[in-house]
Amino acid sequence: MSVLFETSLGDIVIDLETQSCPKTCENFLKLCKVYYYNLNAFFNGVSRPLVPRSRTLLIPLSPVSKDFLAQVGDPTATGTGGESIWSLIGSQNSSSNSNGKPPRYFTPEFIPRLKHRARGTVSMAVAPAVGEEHKGGCGSQFFITLADNVEYLDGKHAVFGHVVEGLDTLEKLNDIFVDQDGRPLKDVRIRHVEILGAWYSRL
Repeated sequence: MSVLFETSLGDIVIDLETQSCPKTCENFLKLCKVYYYNLNAFFNGVSRPLVPRSRTLLIPLSPVSKDFLAQVGDPTATGTGGESIWSLIGSQNSSSNSNGKPPRYFTPEFIPRLKHRARGTVSMAVAPAVGEEHKGGCGSQFFITLADNVEYLDGKHAVFGHVVEGLDTLEKLNDIFVDQDGRPLKDVRIRHVEILGAWYSRL
């Protein structure tokens, strides 16, 4: 199962780990199907995945960092937005929170064999838990690694796919000039999404 992202820098084709990460891929494919990612900006806003700079300290890193990653999937372009498909459609199959609403996030699927080892790894950004109400987890934001061997992200963000076409587009993303907050000086967006394959028709 694959997805084609037509971006303002070129096309990217992502193969999904549908067998190993069924819930993550279902969320991702359904968001694609309802055009949730259309016109989303890369490197959007100030939300940053937490990754270790040392063994004892977690620090926020920019949504774009050369030879690191490119983040996308927040339609508000603030880096703090986005939600899972079940939150979006109010699925009756999702357990509600204390407000009676479906939770914004779902539990990450961490698969030991799926690592942030190669450039082009596609992973859900996992939001940290904050207090009792905000349980954290996966919503809609994801990122693509722009370098090999960033395995310190393993177990912190959930791999669910790999780029199989469009490595030249990743090179262009990697070379984008950004400001001090990691925002690109050139607007880079997902223009359109195509689901490749028949599996999505059963969703």
